Amino acid sequence: MTDPTHTPGPADAEAADVERSVLAQIFAEFALFVEPARAAADPWRRNQLLRALGWDLGPLIGYDSQAFQEWADGIGKAVTDAAEAAADLPRDSLKGYKAAFEKLGAAAGPVKALPPRVGGEVPDELYETMLGDLLDYLPTAYLARRARWTLPAAVMLGVATLAADQENPSPPMPPGDNPIRLPRRRAGFDLGRLIDLLSDPGAYFRALYVPEGMDTPEAIDAAAARIFPKAAALLRGLGLDAAYGVKPGVGPDLGADGERLAGHLLSVRARVPDGAGDEVELGATFGLGLIEGRPALIVVPRIAAHVVGRAGGWNVSGDMDVSAEAFAFGPGGVTVAGADPAVRVAAEVARISAPDEPAWVVGAPDGVHLAVGELVLALRAALGTGRDDIEIGVRAGRAEVVIAGGDGDGFVKRVLPHEKVSVPFELGVAWSHRAGLHLTGAAGLIAEFPVHATVLGISPETVRIGVEASLADEAVTAWATTTLSVRVGGLTAVIEDVGLAADLTFPDEGGNLGKANLAPRFKPPSGLGLHLVLGVVDGGGYLSIDEPRGMYSGAFQFGMASSIAPGSSGFRLQAVAVLNTKTADGRPFTERDGSESYSLLVSGSFQWRPGLVLPAGITLTGLGAIVGLNRRANLEELRNATRSRSLDAVLFPADPVGNAPNVIATLGRMFPPDPTGTLVGIMARLEWLAGTVRADLGIMIEFPEPIRLVVLGRLVINFQEAGRFQLDVVGTLDPGAGEVSLDGSLVDSKLFGRPVSGDMALRLRWKGEKNFAVSIGGFHPAFPKPTGFPDLKRFSINLNKSGDLFRVEAYLAVTSNSVQFGGALYLHFAFWELVVDGRAWLDALIQFKPFWLTAELGATVSVKWGDKTLLALTLLIGISGPGPWRAHGEVTVHLLFWDISKRFDKVLGDPTEENRPTFVNAADLLLDALKQPGTWDVATPGGGGEMAALSTPELPAGQVLMHPGATLGVRQNLLPLGVDLDRLGTSRVQGPRRFDITSFTVGGEAGGLGDTIDDYYAPGQFFDLTQAEMVERPQSERRAAGRRLVAPAGTDVPDAALTVFTTAGDDGSYDRIIIDDPDTAARPMGDAVPAHHAARDGAGRDGDGRAFGDGLLAVFAGNGPAANARTRTSGPARFAAPPLAARIDHPERPDHSTDHSEVS
Repeated sequence: MTDPTHTPGPADAEAADVERSVLAQIFAEFALFVEPARAAADPWRRNQLLRALGWDLGPLIGYDSQAFQEWADGIGKAVTDAAEAAADLPRDSLKGYKAAFEKLGAAAGPVKALPPRVGGEVPDELYETMLGDLLDYLPTAYLARRARWTLPAAVMLGVATLAADQENPSPPMPPGDNPIRLPRRRAGFDLGRLIDLLSDPGAYFRALYVPEGMDTPEAIDAAAARIFPKAAALLRGLGLDAAYGVKPGVGPDLGADGERLAGHLLSVRARVPDGAGDEVELGATFGLGLIEGRPALIVVPRIAAHVVGRAGGWNVSGDMDVSAEAFAFGPGGVTVAGADPAVRVAAEVARISAPDEPAWVVGAPDGVHLAVGELVLALRAALGTGRDDIEIGVRAGRAEVVIAGGDGDGFVKRVLPHEKVSVPFELGVAWSHRAGLHLTGAAGLIAEFPVHATVLGISPETVRIGVEASLADEAVTAWATTTLSVRVGGLTAVIEDVGLAADLTFPDEGGNLGKANLAPRFKPPSGLGLHLVLGVVDGGGYLSIDEPRGMYSGAFQFGMASSIAPGSSGFRLQAVAVLNTKTADGRPFTERDGSESYSLLVSGSFQWRPGLVLPAGITLTGLGAIVGLNRRANLEELRNATRSRSLDAVLFPADPVGNAPNVIATLGRMFPPDPTGTLVGIMARLEWLAGTVRADLGIMIEFPEPIRLVVLGRLVINFQEAGRFQLDVVGTLDPGAGEVSLDGSLVDSKLFGRPVSGDMALRLRWKGEKNFAVSIGGFHPAFPKPTGFPDLKRFSINLNKSGDLFRVEAYLAVTSNSVQFGGALYLHFAFWELVVDGRAWLDALIQFKPFWLTAELGATVSVKWGDKTLLALTLLIGISGPGPWRAHGEVTVHLLFWDISKRFDKVLGDPTEENRPTFVNAADLLLDALKQPGTWDVATPGGGGEMAALSTPELPAGQVLMHPGATLGVRQNLLPLGVDLDRLGTSRVQGPRRFDITSFTVGGEAGGLGDTIDDYYAPGQFFDLTQAEMVERPQSERRAAGRRLVAPAGTDVPDAALTVFTTAGDDGSYDRIIIDDPDTAARPMGDAVPAHHAARDGAGRDGDGRAFGDGLLAVFAGNGPAANARTRTSGPARFAAPPLAARIDHPERPDHSTDHSEVS
């Protein structure tokens, strides 16, 4: 009650403002609550709402935009009127507040009315159900938008249920082919459960999360599966990093028990930054378990800290990670388990320069010098981890040796390179308690650069400076060498890597430098090459010995001078060999069994002229072979070789001796050492039209598993002055990965003297993520590159003249569901300060299923004087459709100071006219597909032995043959399971739209469902996609196609009705013996066949002439030699599952007949 004598003051005005703000906030939240319904007038938002509700109003009111507009306008008006009326109500009494909330309740009326023509057209039961759908969806959507943690909290309390957590989809309403309420899993909201929660919280949560109790490991796992996923979602909503379980296939193999335990753990982390870069991380792992038969919550805490700072010119950083014991909280109190806490510490003090300048420079900045960009002092410690260790070290990072003439005298400037040559490296030294003194980073550096000098006919071609460390010899070696080329008449000699070296060691007895010993020595050459031209004879050889790396290589060639030129006669024999006895890190090369071995690669060819004439005017002018022991092909390096002319090293190299270092290095990258494989291949050179067309082909195979076929090819078409085209290709066939690939590039190609370039690629995969794509020059700009597809350069022709540019580009691509093509024309012209740039382009994409296309044609040109744009013109027009057909365009003109722009976006045809699509009943098609024998997925056991087949029986129609130990499943590729379908191809789905396998029976007994069987489906075939999604979404997506089936407990061998019997001859034809051990003699088996099976003829019939199949398999399985062998119950056989025979009963048909698909 108010006081009439009270005089209002500032405090009263402030209180009134608070009251008004509270009411305004309440009505604002209500407006946000009903916002999905208010926005239903917009077509896109309306479709989103109907999809979320699972309603199909087409059979009832169509897609009448006016009806939804009236409904949305009514809701909006009610909310606005209620808010305005409540603003005028008195707030100094309870009656005023009551009236305000009555206005709020009245505003909810239009929401419950549903769109016009719904209430009077559907039965009351369906109307109430649909109203419940809306009233469940609105709070769920509101909480999801309002705060991230509110919806997970409601789910945790059991008040809300997410659609994904619903066990089964709702039935269609009304039943039939045109339901309005579709069979969906929907979110639920039941505030009435708060009464049960508040009245008896303990009983409420026990019924919600532990209905089976918590006294068995299975019940514990079930409780964790109910509690922890919801807790993780709630913690993530609160901003913490929380995760439940582990991802299958990620991380180490934990085994079956380990995967089960790790799959029920809750991991939580919280990072607490202080704003200055420091950060502390608190975390824990939670699990449920049994301690002495009683349930307990197990907690493993973890603390991590990260600190950063700066002291003078040094950066300081530190990390600490502490893992403590596990604590178990249960009815018996707190139990502590585990060893001492594990502590990990890492600290660094670093001096780091800016990216473009070094921290320290030793030597002349413009000449030869050493530059170090980072100097890091590090400390690391691990205590209580089982491998305690402390390490202290110093590391030089972003370091480089820079070599240049600088300010030296004339001779130095002439000998050293004109341009600076920099060799980056990283090197460090550290001491640890376990490893002692050792080197870190790159324990060596090698620099190589050209030299421009000739003295007395001797030409130093390269100079190499290196520092290497040998951990095995505990020595550091520095050396400086050169590669010399000496020419005497027709003889050319190359001496590789000859010079001086110095070894720095640390012997126990000391050396000439105190505790160290420095020993200079002559470094003999590691390679020697000779090339002799004597009249018509042309030959040479190369040999390289690199003992520290365990690499020995050589090249050889011999033949007639100019022997391989078109129109000449003669021959050339050449070969290259590489032998490796060590791995890249200096360890001995070993086989898979650990024994020391080697890796050898030999490539050779023989070319001759005039060659062997083949049909169609083709001439064979060369043959070759390649053999690699303990070698495999590096596919990425081979594919890159098509773009860098590196295939020259394999396909008939022009000068293997003169280019021996490069050829040998390239072969080593293409076919690196690998103890798991062997490589064998052949090569051929073919010519046509007197050498105008030349094709080099190499076919190689890798074995053993994985077996791969590799094809190398080169096609050269030489039209002399008109042009020359060279296409290098690499193809692979990988049956294990289920993939065919082809990569190619135009190399050194010209048309009338103008460069021509471009890439192409093909990928076909039939295992895993199935896809197909072939492209010349790339894809449509908006099309996502398929998985595993390389980046391709456009096919282009450069018509350059002086500084101008005139380039034409084009591309063509075909995928499993699209065709794409297009091109562009580029123009650049410059004269003094005048610059003209132009571009015209065409991009088109055609999708097959469902049919859809988009095309865009445009042009732009600009004229500049210096940096000032005088004229700019852009023209653009595009079309896309159907659904609906749209045309768009743009015209933009810039002239000096004026800008004119006009755009249009028009729907072609009548936008209100509905297309008349065809309809298909997906349920009928799926049922027909499941009746096919090919639907059964029989997985042969991986660890079992081979079956002995005495004959191959002819199966009755509709049956499949099954291994007794196989795993049975059902799979179909008609449509994806577990998702809502919009279409099948170009037809709309009529009737049920979502399908799942929920149960199956074996002989009338209910079986269980195992893992999901996945397959790949094209999304455009099953879902309505937007124009952007049609272009950007992957061609295929992995979705459920079936399930593995688990037979019920006690399932035995099949009965006679499900067993195929065949006559194998009289028992007298076989000796029945038992073999318990391959090293012991067999023992005969007694006659254990029951008497009622003894009286039968040799044809497998009893005395009355009837087939005796009943029970025969069971008798033989229980009494045959295999059943009596001890190996049946020892070794791995102890864990083998019993044989499975399955009979799948389909649901009864409308005529009450039952169809049985039988599996034998």
